[in-house]
Amino acid sequence: MAAAETDPSDPFKGMKWINAPKRSKWDITDGRLKLSVPSQTDLWRGTKFGFTKENAPYFFKKISGDFQVTCHIKGKFDQLYDQGGILIQASKTVYLKCGIEYFKDQCYASTCVTKENSDWSLMPLPDKAKQAWFVIKRIGDCVQVYSSQDGVIYNQVRLAVLTDEPILKVGLFGACPQGTGFKIYFEHFSIEEESGEGEEEDWGEEEDYGEYEDEGEFALESDEEENLD
Repeated sequence: MAAAETDPSDPFKGMKWINAPKRSKWDITDGRLKLSVPSQTDLWRGTKFGFTKENAPYFFKKISGDFQVTCHIKGKFDQLYDQGGILIQASKTVYLKCGIEYFKDQCYASTCVTKENSDWSLMPLPDKAKQAWFVIKRIGDCVQVYSSQDGVIYNQVRLAVLTDEPILKVGLFGACPQGTGFKIYFEHFSIEEESGEGEEEDWGEEEDYGEYEDEGEFALESDEEENLD
């Protein structure tokens, strides 16, 4: 894959928010995004539970053609359905999210493919881990999802047909459907693009987000990390 990598000095350059959290609730320092995920947030459509919710904070940029996105994720996951990870989106009704999700007293590598309705698959993380690496590769209309505990040895956890739309939103999200909120950390985030052509679709007006600008350090309520491993 021809690399046109995210700027390693600022992997989040040019990214924007949808459902932006309060500015005091997120911070970018030394290439790491820290986010206090708000309560009662989710990203889900229909299946089993019968509701559609799309108010999860989402930090993204638009990518054309094939790509590979990588991120190390860790957090204080301890409430039912606490989740966060990588989200790629063609529209409000077509997207894939993968990352860590808390379910039945432990963390899982979680993948959800939504095409009008959402599906859901889980793979338990070892030894009650609360951290993992994830990679999504887009090749044409297909996506491959991989997870790893050490960032070296990866296992494929999903292969799916998603969309042939030439331009997708690619980024990071967090959601707390039933809890009181939690903290999540995104590290070693990168996007490798394969050069491609395609006209950008009119997405309509994007509300409730602000473009990320380097405004200096903004601390969360507590900057002290807990042992999350």
